[in-house]
Amino acid sequence: MKGFTLVETLIAIALFALVATGGSSLLQIALTSQDTLTAASERTRELQRARAVMRADFGQFLDRPVRDRSGALRPSLITRTDRFSLEFVRFDETYAEDGQITQLRAITYDLQDGVLRRAQQDGLDRGINAVPRTLMSQVKAVQARYHVDGAWVAQSAYRSAMTPPRAVELTITKTDGTVIVQRFLTPYDRQPELEGGRV
Repeated sequence: MKGFTLVETLIAIALFALVATGGSSLLQIALTSQDTLTAASERTRELQRARAVMRADFGQFLDRPVRDRSGALRPSLITRTDRFSLEFVRFDETYAEDGQITQLRAITYDLQDGVLRRAQQDGLDRGINAVPRTLMSQVKAVQARYHVDGAWVAQSAYRSAMTPPRAVELTITKTDGTVIVQRFLTPYDRQPELEGGRV
């Protein structure tokens, strides 16, 4: 029986190595593509979750002063000019057998170490001390603008004595350079009636 010659064996080994290398490259490309799609999908889900939370928060903004830990009254919307930070009150209306119940919550947004965070405290007038939760990661900067008296006011120019905003605009810059602009309406003209009248 005639076997393979040395040249034929070497050619077969070379062809096998070529096919194996090509297959390995294709597998690596497929895995990289899958990782890229997974990361993009997670970023999309994160943005959708953050948008839903912010829409609910700003959509239930309440023009109500809050007492800090010292007992002093603070404005209904508190911002900072040196960095992104927002503090305000939102209301949640639920319905029970004995009628409508309005629950107030103190909300804080800030940017810390590349993370857009949100803290929520049930009940007011005790100082905002809830543990922040991550809303969006890999954030480089956040700039806010407020629609007040028919014009947009920059975060650095907004003052607590101004009329509460009818809308809030957030420009979020991610670490990869992506810029996300989101606008949210507030119920400025639809403030709820609380016990004892509107606050």
